Amino acid sequence: MSEKKKPKRRFFSRQFETIFFVILILSVFSIFLFVAIKDIFPNNGGYTRNIFFIKPTETGEPGYFIAIDEINPTKDNIPVDWILHGRGNLTVFNNNQSAVWAVKSYLDPDDVIKLYAIFIEPRVTISESVGPFYPTQSYVDNPIMIPYIKARPTQAGPTRFLTILFPLNASQTLPNITTDSNAGVTYIGANDLILSQDAANMRSFDNFTTNAEMLFLRLNTSEISSFILRNGRFLSHQNRTYLDSEQSLSLNLGYQSSNISGMLWINSPTIISLWVPKTPKKTVLNGENLTVFYNPATQILQFPVWGNGSLLISFDPVKSWSPSSSPLNLEKTQPPPMKDLPLKNFGSHPYLYFNETTLTTLRNRVLTENPWQGWFSRIETNAINHLADVISTMGANARFEPTLNLAFTGVIRENLTYINKAKEFLQSMDQITDYDSHLSRGRACSHYSVAYDMIYQDLSVVERAEIAAKLGNHTLPLIEKMPVVPRNNHIGIVASGIGLAGLVLDKSDWVTQAISGINGYFTTSFAAEGGNYEGYSYAGYFLESGLKFFYGLQNVGEKNYFADPKFLSFINNTINSLTPLASITLFEDSNTNPQNIEGLLWAAGSIYPYMPLLSNYSQWVYEKRLLNDALSYDGTYLNSFETSNYNGLVTRVCMYSMNITAVQPPLETIIVWPDSGLAFFRSDWGQDALYLSITCKNKSDFQYHAHYDENSFEIWAYGAWLATNPGYPGFGHGEYDWITSTEASNTILLNNEGQQQVNGEGFQEYFVSSEIDGVVASANSIYSSPGNFALNNYFLGVIIFIFTNLAVSAFIIIYLRRRGYKTNIVFIPQKEKPSISSIKSKNLVLKTHLIIGFGLIFGVIISLASFFLFSNPYLQAYTLGKHSHIVDLMPILEISLLIIIIPLLILVIAFKFKMQKSIVRRIAIFSSNLKGPHLPQLKDSIKLSYFPQTFFLLIFIPLMMFFYVPLLQNIVHHICTEGGSLIDIQNYIISTLDRYILLFALTFLLYLPFKIYGIYLGGRSISDKTGQPTSDGVLMLTASYLLTLTLTILVTFYFTLLFFYILNFLGVSFFVSSS
Repeated sequence: MSEKKKPKRRFFSRQFETIFFVILILSVFSIFLFVAIKDIFPNNGGYTRNIFFIKPTETGEPGYFIAIDEINPTKDNIPVDWILHGRGNLTVFNNNQSAVWAVKSYLDPDDVIKLYAIFIEPRVTISESVGPFYPTQSYVDNPIMIPYIKARPTQAGPTRFLTILFPLNASQTLPNITTDSNAGVTYIGANDLILSQDAANMRSFDNFTTNAEMLFLRLNTSEISSFILRNGRFLSHQNRTYLDSEQSLSLNLGYQSSNISGMLWINSPTIISLWVPKTPKKTVLNGENLTVFYNPATQILQFPVWGNGSLLISFDPVKSWSPSSSPLNLEKTQPPPMKDLPLKNFGSHPYLYFNETTLTTLRNRVLTENPWQGWFSRIETNAINHLADVISTMGANARFEPTLNLAFTGVIRENLTYINKAKEFLQSMDQITDYDSHLSRGRACSHYSVAYDMIYQDLSVVERAEIAAKLGNHTLPLIEKMPVVPRNNHIGIVASGIGLAGLVLDKSDWVTQAISGINGYFTTSFAAEGGNYEGYSYAGYFLESGLKFFYGLQNVGEKNYFADPKFLSFINNTINSLTPLASITLFEDSNTNPQNIEGLLWAAGSIYPYMPLLSNYSQWVYEKRLLNDALSYDGTYLNSFETSNYNGLVTRVCMYSMNITAVQPPLETIIVWPDSGLAFFRSDWGQDALYLSITCKNKSDFQYHAHYDENSFEIWAYGAWLATNPGYPGFGHGEYDWITSTEASNTILLNNEGQQQVNGEGFQEYFVSSEIDGVVASANSIYSSPGNFALNNYFLGVIIFIFTNLAVSAFIIIYLRRRGYKTNIVFIPQKEKPSISSIKSKNLVLKTHLIIGFGLIFGVIISLASFFLFSNPYLQAYTLGKHSHIVDLMPILEISLLIIIIPLLILVIAFKFKMQKSIVRRIAIFSSNLKGPHLPQLKDSIKLSYFPQTFFLLIFIPLMMFFYVPLLQNIVHHICTEGGSLIDIQNYIISTLDRYILLFALTFLLYLPFKIYGIYLGGRSISDKTGQPTSDGVLMLTASYLLTLTLTILVTFYFTLLFFYILNFLGVSFFVSSS
């Protein structure tokens, strides 16, 4: 009879195989989910856009624009779509290589203006689409549908788009445009040509020789009058060498009778030789005279250069030149000192808009002189219309503007009928307990404060006290919400309401808070050059309230914002940015509403003592906008406020204190504001001027109402709006997701994806000459999400962490297992059985420590939940439109979280403890070759290892409060008050995650000694019970801890990925909350 075969012993038990199998499954799911998440964080690179403005000539040749886009993708052969939104009728022609839009001129509806988009390279296929266009918010439900194109190269992997943008009126014809494919040269009419090649190879064509990668030049008969050269060393024409350099460089140069001027960029110091037709008297680079050598025989000027900058070769020794790229230099008188508080006593009312002395003059002007008389008639008409109002039936937003109109009409007419009705409105303030937003409350407090000040003398002592108390109570919610109000136009409007109420109620602390808020708004939302990061519309929206406060402060002799350099720069910036018909350009959340122009008019009188010319320019712009009232044949979106019953007329009448002479601003054919992220080209100041605006921001902080529209542009010509951005239907209204998208703007899609950041690298270069102006806008990384790089690093880090833990755990288990085989360790029972009382006492101590530790954790969790859910100020600060459904769900979410999270955490901790106990037990069985029943209970040993962690909690909880909680607060604050888009929120969470990981690493380093000591205590206890060396017990606990930690990290990573996946599907409308 054969001997019975001994069953083969498994190396790993089923429990270990199950654990590893679970980890493997989670890892696989995480990898698949990671691949899906990668699509949420695209990594497509970016591009640089060059815009050249070829100016109209004195002989009547039309001007045009050239766009050269250098694509810099992160991988080869990704699809690229070049987008242009035009107005009017669209026709694609020239074998799908060109498109033209035809639209009527505002100046003459019979004059059809055309914009040609001609693609020189690469060969493209043009697809046509239509998209909504919102010139004003009145189009929210009925947008104008305008045609746009997407031009995609027929072959993958283009490196450069070269596009001619040619506007023409009805009397002009498109010049002959031909391309020599072999030479890579395109001829535009008789005098212009452009060369493009992938590398700096020497190339000869039509009596020209150059090795430039890109060259544009204009001929004047047989000579080059201007040229733009990129990345080259040599240029010659008809045996005349115009440029010869030792090193590659970029240069634009214009030849005039008195000088040669341009801009120069070099990669390294070099010696340059230029053709100069006559002996120069002065050669200047960036304001410094250069040492040069000139050969009259060859007409070659040679000089060394060490840096970039503006170049001037003057034939007149007195002549100086430098290009303008910043706001114009305006004359300034010394402004009065800008006082801070404490405020003085203002004396008797009224004093905000006028006082008893100036009222007589104002009344005479309003009743007898134009334009004030005409403006007042409209105010009076509005007041008459509201005399019969039943105030209790009126909504909150319908009350405050009539109140001011009634008060002003009553004071000017000295008519108590109007004054008493205004008083009735003021006495009804307490009927309004809530507004649709703090913006409306801020505007209401502004109006009510001014109205109260105006009729103060016509109120009894009791009525004054009553209205003052109600106005104070009306303002208090603004003061309470001031710390959490978004730091954009919100803070400006809220601060203005608080400030005016503070002025009229003699509350200096309110005025102090208001001034602080306004100063903060100027700091965060305005560039030094005057540009507003939210777009021009929201700057105008702020001015409606802000100028009321500024005017009141000025009249009481306190802080004078009309002499503030930042405010004056904004006025100047606005003037020089306007289109030929005096409308604003539609970058970010902007439309054609004339609030900005109205602000210029209001401020004109107040800024006159400090900048008279700027005041004259403001008047000129206002009168220019008035002309639009007769021009808008297809809508009123370009009209001024004059055609409507504008409710801001009271402030206009009071602030516009003098007849100011209109003066046209000096012409700058290009203005570049790098900090504002804006550049403008214009041929002249006429209504039929050629005009192009382009945006490319490089600021990362406080970007509100952002569109993913970097490098987008708009074009006007001959009185027609030809190329446009999508406009603005109001925050969260209409096709809001569309208008903020990249495809809605005149820019580029990479890999069918839009831009992933709201800021590029900004304007890198600019140049100006008599014939050609240009700018270089860089957005080379804007199509790559910061989350892509971060996510890759996190994924790699998690994978390394997991596999390291698994490898170490497996090594420990294998080591113990093999040692168990070699030494044949058996279980050695304890010699003495501990008494029942000692066991109970030990268990009680263990349970006490654990209860204290876990109780502290739960206490922190409940505190955080209470702070962020029950008393979260952001949720109460602004609820409007799409956000109301979130607030409606909050009570349910609060209860659900408190009911679910704590039991869930208890289950997680219990599972973790159970798992660790099971793993230790299996390792002990492995290493001793014994079966489970032979082992003592190891539960107490595991609990013992948790003792040091309890003490660590005493250190960790303060760390959470001082480090972790502020980070969480910042995320909540950003989402609720600053989050401009879903991508912005995701990027902010990713950037905050970096800091969380750093804090986690530091916390882990602090935690490690406690954990090591805990493992030692638990390991020693295990060894005592199993009769094995202490080192074996420590190794058992270490392996169990690493496996448990691996599973915890993996589950956390999995749910983090799941969170971002869900966040992506919820969309921008669910989260964005700035307005």
